[in-house]
Amino acid sequence: MTARYLLLILALISLDVSADAMTTKLLSCSAIEAPLERLECFDKIVTGLSTGITAPGPAEAMQEPLPVATASQLESAESAVSNQQFGQEHWESQREGMQLEARVSAAYKNAYGKWVVTLNNGQVWKQLRSETIRISVDDSVLIERGLMNSFFFRLNNNDRQIKFSRVK
Repeated sequence: MTARYLLLILALISLDVSADAMTTKLLSCSAIEAPLERLECFDKIVTGLSTGITAPGPAEAMQEPLPVATASQLESAESAVSNQQFGQEHWESQREGMQLEARVSAAYKNAYGKWVVTLNNGQVWKQLRSETIRISVDDSVLIERGLMNSFFFRLNNNDRQIKFSRVK
């Protein structure tokens, strides 16, 4: 939670407002123990920013200013941002190869009535959902990567997407 507060501090400091006063207000809000009161304090600060009026809050009640964020706190805020990207690191490298074009070299329906398709590059794909489609040899196929490692077939430049998984 403190990393989020530090990110908020960094974002607000970059605005054209008084950095010292804003930091003091934000740090005083983060020092409040009760979650509801802490949220109200942050809401007052943000509301004051959007209207151009600084709202009164616990920051004015404080007698001595709190210290400004240290370099180690800023580094922990940066690592919190990288923690939010956890599990998405591979997305950037995969965006380049998000599509594959091929031709159907063989196709048949399995015992469950779903298509098993062999492409001209040797890959074998299996239909996942029971959808009615027509597949024949030498059809053009565009395979697109979906979310959570799913793949969709588009046959003969059609807009219809059929979910498949790779077997081989």
